[in-house]
Amino acid sequence: MPTSKTEGVILQTLNFKDYDQILTVFSPQNGIQKFIFKGGQSSKKRKGSSSAPLTRGEFIFHIKNSDLMVCSEISVLSHYLGIRKNLESLEAACAMVKAIQQTQQPGKPAPHLYTLFVKYFEKLSSTQHSHALLSSFLLKLLRHDGLLGALNQCSFCQLPPASLCLHGGEVFCQEHAPGGSLSFDEQEQDLLQKLLYSRTLSEISDLALSSATKQKVKDSFDEIVSSYV
Repeated sequence: MPTSKTEGVILQTLNFKDYDQILTVFSPQNGIQKFIFKGGQSSKKRKGSSSAPLTRGEFIFHIKNSDLMVCSEISVLSHYLGIRKNLESLEAACAMVKAIQQTQQPGKPAPHLYTLFVKYFEKLSSTQHSHALLSSFLLKLLRHDGLLGALNQCSFCQLPPASLCLHGGEVFCQEHAPGGSLSFDEQEQDLLQKLLYSRTLSEISDLALSSATKQKVKDSFDEIVSSYV
């Protein structure tokens, strides 16, 4: 039976029957995909924690019964141990995993998003400012999927908003914002620009976000995703 190989990050691991596991993996070629990991519960395979969530690895698998993918071997590329040692980083990583599961479709390639996902995980392993990275990742994910408009002009009047409002993935000024929009003041608007468009993760991780700003980014993400998914 021919075998295939893919890189990916394990998002979820579930024990299956007596010996196997079901792995939910995010990969560049196939987006969200599920594997039956044969013998994944055995002490020999569990010893190296190759199937633990938040692990990046190389998966050797074959397709059985038309669409069931059976994984026989995992070569670990990174355990992201730095993430697991810090509660704030672990919470941010789990929130990124949830965002991927909410937005990405099984079998849909997402190579650019996968690269972004891995880069953010690597940075989470070495920073103490993980919530700024999380906010940035959520905004970039929306942008990647075409669910967030440009932040520099109102969708209604096309003018730069003095105070930005978000609703349904569209940007509005205060005057034209629909009811229920989330409002960001001038300072928060500047932070959103940096979170979304900054090219270096070091610059993003050093940003100081208030709890209110972080919550508004999360609420905006949830509102936009619930409208489209």
